[in-house]
Amino acid sequence: MFAQFRRIRAAAIAAVAGGASLAASWPLLGVVAEPSMCLGLSPEQALIGLHLHLVSVSASCANGFAATQALAPAVGITVAISLSALVFGLLSLALVGGGAVAVRTLLRRVSSWVRRQWVLVFEALLPTPSAAPVLVRVDGRPQRRDYSSVQRRGPPRSSIS
Repeated sequence: MFAQFRRIRAAAIAAVAGGASLAASWPLLGVVAEPSMCLGLSPEQALIGLHLHLVSVSASCANGFAATQALAPAVGITVAISLSALVFGLLSLALVGGGAVAVRTLLRRVSSWVRRQWVLVFEALLPTPSAAPVLVRVDGRPQRRDYSSVQRRGPPRSSIS
């Protein structure tokens, strides 16, 4: 019981972390289109960005920082990781919460529908052999069945007189 709560909590944390990271990096997606964009950064973000060479000091920007060419790939990687964490968390929540049963039921319904619909198509495509008489040898005399001694009931024939 506690293991399921731990799985639900871990999946929820992954989904929330992915969503929060995606929301934080969403405004930076404009950098991919225009690499020399001016950015409004906090002092901590500016320090980290300058250290990693993702932003540069620019006199033409009001905030003082412009994006470099290295920021666009970093934003792309951040968005990809955030999106995958969000999708993984949501799928884990769905599977832990009983989504596997719903998906299995849906797949069974779809497969049975496909089988019903496509059988007609395949039968129409396959040539059907024409009916031909089959010769079978039939013996006109009924055969007498000999039963083994274990299968017979009653006393042996020789003792009946």
